[in-house]
Amino acid sequence: MHRCWNVPELTLTILNNIDDHNGPPAPDAVELHQPLRRSQTLASLAQTCRKLSSPALNLLWAAQHDYVPLLSRLPAGTWELDDGHFNIVRPLRVEDWQRVFAYSGRINEFLDTGDGPKLDSSVSDAMLASLPPRPLLPKVRLVFCRSSSPLFSHLPTLLGARVSAIRIDLEVEDSWCFPAVRQMASRFPSLERIQIDGNCTTNADLEWGGACVTQLHDLRLITVRALNSNTYRHISGLKRLESLTIRSLSAHKFVFQPRDNLTPSLRFSALRKLVIGADALDSICTFLPDVCQAPLERVCISATELLSSSISARYLMEGIATNCSPSHMMSIRLTLKAVQGATFRFTSEDIRPVLNLPNLKHVQLCIPTVCSMDDNFVQEMAIAWPALEELSIFCSYRPSDSPTPLALVSLACYCPHLHHVGLNVDATRIPLFVVPPIPRQIQCAVVRWTVGFSSIEQPDAVAKLLSAFVPAWKI
Repeated sequence: MHRCWNVPELTLTILNNIDDHNGPPAPDAVELHQPLRRSQTLASLAQTCRKLSSPALNLLWAAQHDYVPLLSRLPAGTWELDDGHFNIVRPLRVEDWQRVFAYSGRINEFLDTGDGPKLDSSVSDAMLASLPPRPLLPKVRLVFCRSSSPLFSHLPTLLGARVSAIRIDLEVEDSWCFPAVRQMASRFPSLERIQIDGNCTTNADLEWGGACVTQLHDLRLITVRALNSNTYRHISGLKRLESLTIRSLSAHKFVFQPRDNLTPSLRFSALRKLVIGADALDSICTFLPDVCQAPLERVCISATELLSSSISARYLMEGIATNCSPSHMMSIRLTLKAVQGATFRFTSEDIRPVLNLPNLKHVQLCIPTVCSMDDNFVQEMAIAWPALEELSIFCSYRPSDSPTPLALVSLACYCPHLHHVGLNVDATRIPLFVVPPIPRQIQCAVVRWTVGFSSIEQPDAVAKLLSAFVPAWKI
């Protein structure tokens, strides 16, 4: 089996090789041959270093988080780094960029995080005046860029056509940055993943972001803060789109329009992951029918609407169960909020609709108030989801509305792959009992559990139960 050497191991091997050849001669060795042998050793070492230099440089330059290491390859005297600012101090010539291009072609990932020295405006001026007419970063595939960077508007010409994933952080609302966003789509025909984040939610932001996305037809992943109707109409017909994230699906900004030219079976035909944040659950419920034919496997929903009743949540659960394919759906993550002092309760009936999704592996519900369920319903969940690997229900605790430790037995018996449990358990209501016979197959996969026990009034009984049924659990 191939095993890569790390740097210390490789260095030690080279040094040991030198020591072996430069050490004391053997008793029968001819002293005349020693200089020749040492010369051959040094020649072999030099050849080895030459062969390793290019792969080593490729590794060192593969991912960059700043422009400065690259720009510092310019000739000495052309630039200076002063008080955290990188400046060009004299006019550059085309030939001054030759050494920069020797390293820039090795970069595969470029993440402009803004953590390094700040670029002075002289840098962009020098690039416009002297940079050769070819991409500075020809082999970059993954890009993270900030609209506040002085080189943001130059990215369409700085990057090569190999870019397949790009994340744009819109930090300002100045319209000057939006044309560059649109140009990126036309410059990168191989783009498969695009993320447009930031705090800009103006109409201009939606228009320019949409103008970028609507030019792309091979996207596999899209992350946007918001959508307008034209952009939504385009992405719903993408044949390769596998992951869609909408940070803020606001009903008053998003208008669902009929898409007569696209039959339901062709909408989101390859979508497997859907992440939605919304002001109101109604927006999400209106959206879900459009993915009814998608092979969705994972759904993650968070709503900022302050709930005063569980009606909307039950409506959402019914929407998920109705519009998500039972044969594909494997993960549901739901986060809701409630008004302060809300007294309503979620019940097992609010969750029951998703019991019709038998292939669920991950269920995480962050519920803003008390969730009322008993041991019998936990058993129903365990039987309905035999492939379950994670079950987490985070809610307010009320002993009378929580299952007892006996509910854990159902999970142990019916969910052999379960490895993470998060559940409020009331240990005050466990009756005196004799531990029932251990089933043939006991769940032993759980390695992480967050069980919110109440005070335990019968510690011996609880300990006996847990040790008998879940011997592999770690607290």
